Amino acid sequence: MDGSTRSSRKLVSVHPVNGAQFLLEDGSLIPLRWSGAEHILSVYMEAVSAAVSAGLAQDYRVESDGRMKINWEEKSRSLFHQYGRYLLATLVVVLLVHDIFGTHGFLAMQHKRQEIQKVRTQLDFLNKENAVLEQERTDLKTDPRTIERIARDEMGMGKTGEIIIKLPALPSQAPPAAKP
Repeated sequence: MDGSTRSSRKLVSVHPVNGAQFLLEDGSLIPLRWSGAEHILSVYMEAVSAAVSAGLAQDYRVESDGRMKINWEEKSRSLFHQYGRYLLATLVVVLLVHDIFGTHGFLAMQHKRQEIQKVRTQLDFLNKENAVLEQERTDLKTDPRTIERIARDEMGMGKTGEIIIKLPALPSQAPPAAKP
């Protein structure tokens, strides 16, 4: 049986009016409407004869008053019992994948820990460099030997009575090439 037939009645058209209305080949009309107060889908049937209406009621399992009620709570409970394990397993897999590969997952946290360690290493290096520079600053302000060393080495100055001789730098000598 394909989706467009039920028993021997063929579905001709569907009209989305006030819910949905299904028009069958024999002229029967099956309107569907959601209940406003409950989780119930009401189905009404209009057929060309009482016999056709009874046949539709039997085909579509409609109650004797001509209404078909589907309790969505029971239907969802049935679906949960049927597919609940698969749904739960899928949910666990999705959460596991998210916890490992997600934005704040295990791999991202490992990457952030490595970055934090790099930054801490750089911070330690900079703190040591700052301590050395702070010591040099203090020495420049208070230690006369440091001031004298900088004056002699970097500025080429000397004490009174000293003669400073600057020698030219030796050219770098390349080793002779090996003969083949």
